[in-house]
Amino acid sequence: MKKALLLIAAAWCMLLAPIAAQNYNEQLIVTVNGESTDSIPAAITVVEREDGLIDFTLTNFMLVMGEEAMPIGNIKLSGIEVTDHDSYKEIKTSQNIVIEPGDIPNVPAENWLGQYLGEVPIALEGILTDTRLYATIDIDMMASLGQVIQVVVGNATNTGVSQAVTSRPTQAQGVYTLQGIRVADQLSDALPKGLYIVNGKKILK
Repeated sequence: MKKALLLIAAAWCMLLAPIAAQNYNEQLIVTVNGESTDSIPAAITVVEREDGLIDFTLTNFMLVMGEEAMPIGNIKLSGIEVTDHDSYKEIKTSQNIVIEPGDIPNVPAENWLGQYLGEVPIALEGILTDTRLYATIDIDMMASLGQVIQVVVGNATNTGVSQAVTSRPTQAQGVYTLQGIRVADQLSDALPKGLYIVNGKKILK
């Protein structure tokens, strides 16, 4: 009986196992209160699951402003829906998650700040190919730190599918964030880098 149960459990685990995991090494830029950081390395893992959804992890995310580096942690988003296109996949999700500690050897586990923030609203939208990834991540820390951290990972042009960021027209006029917040009448240099909806079209700034 015990052996039969173990076989059933093993079979069940196989059904839930991911199809494939892809690691992306991109650069990211963080914008906080209108100020953007320099481009820094970013490690992302995307796991394609048996159920057709994906899991997305930004590993060891750190907020680097000048000489200061603030360890935030691992941002893990699970069960993201995927829209397949001819040469790329499109992903989009909004989730509340607890940011887990990272695993950089010289950073103690207790120094990763994300774990102390409770559930944080995260909005992710991006495109990916077999080798490149572009994504925008809004980390809503208004409740804890009084700010929204905007993260841009990769470069849409480098993915070879930059036309994807100008799809899905809407009737709204002006400049909006991906969360539908109006930020300006027109696109200007004063706005931080990222994806915006400008007069109904997605535009990469």
